[in-house]
Amino acid sequence: MAESLWTALGYHIDNRVLESLSRQCLPLLNGCRVSERLSRAHGVAFRHLINSNLPTSSTRLFRAASWSLPEQVFMSNNKIFGWCAWAWAVTCFIVLLIIAILNLSNHALMLRGYELNGVHWLILISNSLLMAYYEGYKGFQCAYSPRFAARARSLPQGYTRKRALLAPFFCMGFFDAPRRRIIAAYLLTAMIVFFVLLFRVLPQPWRGALDVGVVIGLSWGCIATMVSIIQSLRFERPIVDPEIV
Repeated sequence: MAESLWTALGYHIDNRVLESLSRQCLPLLNGCRVSERLSRAHGVAFRHLINSNLPTSSTRLFRAASWSLPEQVFMSNNKIFGWCAWAWAVTCFIVLLIIAILNLSNHALMLRGYELNGVHWLILISNSLLMAYYEGYKGFQCAYSPRFAARARSLPQGYTRKRALLAPFFCMGFFDAPRRRIIAAYLLTAMIVFFVLLFRVLPQPWRGALDVGVVIGLSWGCIATMVSIIQSLRFERPIVDPEIV
């Protein structure tokens, strides 16, 4: 396969030269797991490492082909730091959900000081049912929570520095995910910020009636996420596709 790759690039290499080049590269890759999709910065670092460790003749050959190959990045498989990144992602996300639930619950509890009419009750009940189904069940339980747990579970198996430091954002799909997933993550965040700002300008009891539904949806999502995380720990393989690229 390696020989055909070099030939496709317009280079003819004797088998002995190819075997010698492979033997010199293997010690550099020892103990590292290489992912399929990689960042340009790490690719440059890899080429610099090769250039500084290979003889001049082999360096020229490797440099000629390396720019035509997919960028590669070294991934660490240190279990301790991987589980630390997992804990950082899970803790941060769950704490954010709990803080949002507590803050919104204060406004929802203010409804006790108001006398609600039929329209208020209609808005409260209908919005609560809609948020429970679309946000809690369809949004979190069926899609977001299992994928978050699967991406978090991938960290102990292998991670980059970027994924470890920004583990909560990695698990939420803000990077190293398909383009459609990244766009969906940013759109979802923008939508949440929009509704939070909109609800702030609404007077009571309208704000409280709407906040009840949001609290139900977020509470459902928090429980679904914790259940998905527990399930991901019980199985060696993720129960859903983590969609990591």
